[in-house]
This record gives sequence, structure tokens and C-alpha cells, in this order.
Amino acid sequence: MAARWVITADLVTDSVCHMGGETEGPTDMPLLRDDATGRPLLPGSSLAGALRSHLADVLGGYFSPEPSQVVPLFGAARGSGENDSAGQSSLIVFDSLGVLPKNSGSEFRDGVAIDPQKGTAIKHKKFDMEVLPRGTTFPLRFDLVVPESDEEPSLVGQLQATLEGLSASEISVGARRSRGLGAVHTADWRAHRFDLGTAAGWKEWLLSPHTLSDTWAIPCKSFAEARAGAWKREVSPVLDQRKRATFLVNLQLAYARDTTLRSTMLIRSAGIGEDEPDVTHLSSGSQSVVPGTSLAGVLRNRALKIAQQLHNGDAEAWVEAVFGTRDFETDSTKKQLKASRLRALEASITGNRAERLRVSRIRIDRFSHAVSHGALFEQEVQEGGVFNTKFELRFGAGTPEPQRKAQIGLVLLTLRDLVDGFVPIGGSSGVGSGFVTGALSAAIEDDPLRSLETTNPSDDTIQFCDGFIQAFKTASLDRDAQ
Repeated sequence: MAARWVITADLVTDSVCHMGGETEGPTDMPLLRDDATGRPLLPGSSLAGALRSHLADVLGGYFSPEPSQVVPLFGAARGSGENDSAGQSSLIVFDSLGVLPKNSGSEFRDGVAIDPQKGTAIKHKKFDMEVLPRGTTFPLRFDLVVPESDEEPSLVGQLQATLEGLSASEISVGARRSRGLGAVHTADWRAHRFDLGTAAGWKEWLLSPHTLSDTWAIPCKSFAEARAGAWKREVSPVLDQRKRATFLVNLQLAYARDTTLRSTMLIRSAGIGEDEPDVTHLSSGSQSVVPGTSLAGVLRNRALKIAQQLHNGDAEAWVEAVFGTRDFETDSTKKQLKASRLRALEASITGNRAERLRVSRIRIDRFSHAVSHGALFEQEVQEGGVFNTKFELRFGAGTPEPQRKAQIGLVLLTLRDLVDGFVPIGGSSGVGSGFVTGALSAAIEDDPLRSLETTNPSDDTIQFCDGFIQAFKTASLDRDAQ
């Protein structure tokens, strides 16, 4: 071995996170915990898999076969044929035990599949899971073993491109990542290089602490900054092959843009205390949230209605090309399961005018017009507030440009309806809940972020959007495109 790098950082969850275990618990999907301490566990194998996938995306594009350039850093994938003899990974990723925020415990989330035609829950398609709250911290450690000195610039360059995915919050951990769970950011990056070509370097590494202190390395905002401080040499650059479109949406709970009349929202979560209402709006860490699952669900249903108007025969296929295949559909139709290309982030509802409102509701008998026996219940809804979220549409490496433009057009049409107040979010939309209005911005591939005004758009905005919308109207679906 020519050298050994030790890198540490703190990984902090920005949304709830689920790393699934197999032990019995009060939910369908309990958390993975360390048997000795009971603390939540982030396995090194899970994190290494996420890092490997990110590097493969950077080198080859989204949804592409894994490039061979991944092998020097992460080793050969098991059963990969010609690469089976390539040896083990040069990168060692350690397990990490999580630290929950002060005075916080695990939370519970439930999910349900919605019939797009009826708008109601599908029978036997409800589940619940245990999740870690926002602010859970995992101390990370990576060791990079450099076998030959001439390989070091390439290995460190690949590692830098990989770990930048954590610094830039482009890598999520755990389950349901495309729906906003497992979003993370990192802090306090430290890196130290041990020269194993000398006896002093070996002794220095053997006596080093597991967590690098200020004596060994100063904290930095990213690994690239920490690496530059620990090693002055240039590293081999990595060309990013990913193609994507990013949409930023700023929303407020209001019925119209020109009024102060606030809307309410109810994304149902069961009350668990004796003094709590029967149903309450979903919250995380005592703050109301809009989960990515709810956002993606309402957008999927709206996109289907739009596609049915423009591509009636291929409407379902167009929606699946963007939102993926729902797993319950594959049981009866034998469809090939596809991951969602559209990623939605969870958002927190904030603002001075955001508050929780507790209301009582009753059910009226249609024959007697009297209150139905036992049909009094309480709800706590979210009234007012603002929230910001991001959608990222990822394109496969083999997706031709006409298909990419058409998919962007479908997403633009769908998001336009959302920010213009035509797509309610959550339940009780039939009685006026869940209506939002807002603003939309977009960045297509390498283009800079631009604001897309939908009420009084400029000529430039019209021309920009119209190119993608016309592409969706006129495109023929390529079922073989990734």
C-alpha cells in the first residue's frame, strides 16, 4: 500500500428517513437498529451502494449499465462476469450509529395507494413504516486504500466526485428516496493522508483516532476542500454525464393569488394521544410537512388527465415513463417494473400566518337529515403558510432528445396546473382543502435557473415553455427508450 486516506464527516437528515429492519414491531416496516445499543443503524453496505450508484450515474448517465470505471474504487460487483477478478473495493465504508435530535424519538408514517379514476384508496394497499426524524446525525468514516502511488490521482478524483454527491445533497439514503425520504446534507468534512511508504507514516496511521480531531485535520464544508488541504497534488477530473431537468416550486396555502383568503390542508395522520383529534395533519418534529409521496401522487393523477387529452391511447405509458410503474399494477397486468424518473422532495410548511386549526365534523343522514349516530369526529388541519419544494426529472442515458423534451413538456403542463391552483393536495379536497398557488422556476440540463411566470408570462417564457409543450403534443412514444 502506498497511502491510506481517512475521511470523516457528519451526515444529517433533512427529511424523515427509513432504513428497514426485519425485527417485529408495531409497524409493517420497522427501523434497522443496532442490537447492542438500540440506536438506529446506517450500514456501511447501504451507504456504499448509494455512493457506487451515484458514481455510476456521474460516469455513465442515469439508468445506464454500470461503467467499468467504477471498479477501481468500489471493486467488482458480485456476478459481474469479466470484472469478477478485479479485486475488492479500495474504499472502506464503516457502519454508523445514529444520534436522534434532543427530546425526539422515531416517527411513524403511513401510505396508501390511490385509484386514479375514483380518487379513493385501493383496498388492501395501506402500509405504515417507522422513520427517523429530521435532524438525526450519523458520524461517517471512509478509508481509501491506495495500492500504487500512480493510481492515487485517479482514485482520489473518483472519490471526490462520489462524495460531492453527499456535499451537494444529491444522494439520499434509505427507502423511498424518489419521494423525498432520506434527504441529507453533510458537515465537518475532515481528511488526512497517511504516507505508507515510510515507517513513520505507518506509525502515524496506527496511532490515529477513529474520528479525526482538529489536531489531524480542520473541519471543511466539503471533501474537495478537505482534500485540497490534506494533499496539494491535482486529482484526475471526472466528467459528469448526467442529464436532468430541475423544477423549483414556491407555494402558499391560498385559494387565489390576489386574495388573503387562506386555504387549509389535511394530509392525514392519526392522533395518538387521548387529547388529540381523530385525524391531524402530518407533521415531523412538531412542524407541518408536505411529503413527497403526496406531491408525486397528485401530480401523477393530473399528468394522466393531461396525457389522456393529448395521447389518449398512450396516456398510461407516457405517465409511467415519467412517474414509474406502481408496484400493485404489476400483479395483474404483468407490467415490467420501472423506477420513477421524477424525484420529489418533502417540504416543511412555514410562515407567520401558518397555524393549526382544530375543527369538529359530523355526518348527516340523507334520509332523516339528522346527525348519524357515532359520526362525530375531530380534525386538526393546517391553515395558511408557505412551502418550497423541488422536483428533479432524470433522463436515462439512452433517452433521445425528442423524448426528453416531451417528458419535460408533460411535467411543465402538470406543474403549471399546480401553481395556478387547479391541483389540490391531500384529503378533503371536496370540501375546499388543499388548494395552493405559487411560482415555478426551471433549469433544463446545463441551462441556468429561470423563473416561469404563468399568469402574465413574458414572450421569452412563452417561447421557452412552448418548445417543450409542443414536443409533448407531437411526439410519438418510444417504448424502448430508457
